Amino acid sequence: SAQQELREVETELAQTHQRLDQLQAERRQLADETTQLRQHRERLEGERDAQYAALGQQLAALYRLGPTPQLKLLLNQSDPAELDRMQAYLNRLTQARQQRLTDIARLDTALADTELALAERQTRLDTLADELETQSALLAERTEERRGVVTTLDDRYGSEADRLA
Repeated sequence: SAQQELREVETELAQTHQRLDQLQAERRQLADETTQLRQHRERLEGERDAQYAALGQQLAALYRLGPTPQLKLLLNQSDPAELDRMQAYLNRLTQARQQRLTDIARLDTALADTELALAERQTRLDTLADELETQSALLAERTEERRGVVTTLDDRYGSEADRLA
């Protein structure tokens, strides 16, 4: 019957509206996550740039000491205490340089992970946009279907009312 058909169409309409709302909410959540990931990426890039700058300063200091500073220290043994201090300084400089390189590698990995997560979010956003478009078209179709059923019912009840009058 037309009433049953109307009920089914309205149920489908409600389900389509609900799915659209879910998709919109998911899209908003993904957009927020994407924004957070971009901010995280910017922080990581800033930290990496700072590590590169610090590494550059360390390498410049090492360059100022000249080639083979340890050998110069050993050949220039005028003061054993100074030799120990310089050797400790060079060791700390080497450790700090190694730590900077480790930090840069860690930051590069974190940046790659962030870029991957951003790409995944963007793919999901694109998929959602397609699904939203499909659901919107379905909603328009269902609304048109409902309009047709209501028109049929109006015509039917109008003709019955004319007949009864």
